Amino acid sequence: MCRTNFLPMHQLRNRLKNGLISLVDFDIEVAARKKRRAEAAVKNMEHGRMKANALTWNRAIKSAKITLKMLDAMPLTNVEEYKWRKELRQLVQESLEEMEELYLSEQAPNKRALFWYDVSSTAAARARALIAQYPGGVEHSPIQVL
Repeated sequence: MCRTNFLPMHQLRNRLKNGLISLVDFDIEVAARKKRRAEAAVKNMEHGRMKANALTWNRAIKSAKITLKMLDAMPLTNVEEYKWRKELRQLVQESLEEMEELYLSEQAPNKRALFWYDVSSTAAARARALIAQYPGGVEHSPIQVL
């Protein structure tokens, strides 16, 4: 993997689009950036410089619910698409349940924030892998993640 730590996100996406880095390298870099951001947020919260942001949680949960509705409304033409949709729907449902459970738990807000980034980056990486396996090809997939 080439070092892309210092590239802005738009340049990283361009490298992916142009084939200069693989999707796996891109996912690793995005997850590393999210983890660094989450760790910085935890440090700031511990020192009282920042409060936990419930709005971020609400947006993530709402986004997952919209994705589920979209998957349910998707027209299916064959068995492969059905299996693909079922697997992706299960993944989104599991991550939604994890986020809701964690959001309502009694843990400290900073721990929740760090865990939420881990959950979302892991789920996003798994979702990208599933979307890449769309039976009609990724360019015809009804869902795009990037």
